[in-house]
Amino acid sequence: MGMQVGMSTWHHELHPTGSTVEMHGNIRQLVCPACFSVEPLTRQAINTMKEQKAIQCPSCAADELRFKVMLYDDDQGDCITPEHVFETLEEDLQVADCVLWVGISFEQSASVEYFRRVRQVLASQGRLAACPQAIINPAEEACFNIVSSVCNVDDLQLLDVRTTHAGL
Repeated sequence: MGMQVGMSTWHHELHPTGSTVEMHGNIRQLVCPACFSVEPLTRQAINTMKEQKAIQCPSCAADELRFKVMLYDDDQGDCITPEHVFETLEEDLQVADCVLWVGISFEQSASVEYFRRVRQVLASQGRLAACPQAIINPAEEACFNIVSSVCNVDDLQLLDVRTTHAGL
């Protein structure tokens, strides 16, 4: 597992001590839905994709390598976000000072379910007040989407941080 901008990316088998968890994957890697093998994205793989040819998995020989990115209604999502990520999430929430939701719109039900799951875990740990969640997004809709989709907004510890892009 490589380092990106100084962050150590977590993987339940390959790098269990990583500190950054990618919930929806990344575009720097390819993954095999058959055996879950992860490969770095190479110039050769990009050229093969441009030719609209399948990329063979070096681990199991399946012609299925795909970007390691969660898509809408992705029936292969387990190879992107393994269930083990939620065990790590629960452990991390026991000591977290804040949860950051960066760049997420909360327009899709899956992302709202992640938010609800985090909130439920914090509530079960008695940490709702101790661990606020912050939405960092330039659009006000992200905060509205989450507030309008959760129950018990009276105890919602939510910070709405809107970013701006100078000169854009």
